[in-house]
Amino acid sequence: TRPRQAASASSPPATTSPRFRPTSPTHAPSWTRLPRRPRDCPPALRRSPSASASSCGVPRCPPPSKPPSLPRRSPPRPGSSRRRPRPQLAAWAAAIRAATRGATRIWVQVGTVREARVARAAAAPDVLVAQGQDAGGHGRYDAAGLAPLVPEVADALAGRSSSSRETQAQAQAPPPPVLLAAGGIADGRGLAAALCLGAAGAALGTRFLAAREAAVAPGYRATVLAAADGGRVTRRSGVYDALRGVVGWPAAYGGRGVANRSYVDEVVGGVGREENRRRYEEAVGRADDDGEGGWGPGVPFGGRLTAYVGNGVGLVREVMGAGEVTREVREEGVRVLRGVAGGKL
Repeated sequence: TRPRQAASASSPPATTSPRFRPTSPTHAPSWTRLPRRPRDCPPALRRSPSASASSCGVPRCPPPSKPPSLPRRSPPRPGSSRRRPRPQLAAWAAAIRAATRGATRIWVQVGTVREARVARAAAAPDVLVAQGQDAGGHGRYDAAGLAPLVPEVADALAGRSSSSRETQAQAQAPPPPVLLAAGGIADGRGLAAALCLGAAGAALGTRFLAAREAAVAPGYRATVLAAADGGRVTRRSGVYDALRGVVGWPAAYGGRGVANRSYVDEVVGGVGREENRRRYEEAVGRADDDGEGGWGPGVPFGGRLTAYVGNGVGLVREVMGAGEVTREVREEGVRVLRGVAGGKL
């Protein structure tokens, strides 16, 4: 057999496959195959892609040419015309207006500026509630606090601080809704702050858990009145929903409640979900017997049953009628604003 001769830069190979030709007159080891099919490569190179040019006497076949990659399309900017309104939200709002002949006012609660733009385009709500991170119950994990959220939502609804493309889309949108603030507001001082941030009013939740008209268990109400320092004693988590069997909330949402024994056992103590659910169901039975046993003394970490509250829970100190709460919050808010206007902080 004829000995195999390695290719070099100074001389061409002793035997050159007719399928290959040199790309330069000096026969440098840079070769281009004529038919661009995988079977055109020598068997040794097909079996060993890492083989050197001298392993079979001919330079390695160049890799097949790849089509040029297309530039990736950038995602649409929030509020731009490329973003389609949510069809479910649009259908829901249209069905309610049709069923009530326009008599029902549509309220939509949002947690981000993007959601505010989408809700306005899809449902044209009469009232838009901007819910901040301090809100109790279900809310977004990534929601901002009211101090940055409300002004930015107000600017977005008014078409300020937007690109020219977004401004054009805003001009074609329905009239801006009434903007309310929610999350951590429990008295007139919070209401005054919301008005200064650009909202037209406030929506309160935790404060009305202590109203006489609220249909809540005595143990739940006692937990609300006993809790203080909401940022320390509450947590937003999916544990509460999992133990109560509540499903259907998107992954971006969690429930804020008092950090009770169920939360601590699972998140801190490492108790498994099934065992934690068994303990929770036992606590439900005790609550059914005496009305309070499921919550237990001490806040936080006292009982096992869920008490959804916001970070403003420490400002709820007594049981009042719902009308009394409304008047007290409104009158205190007016006094605060008048004091600020008169230079009396």
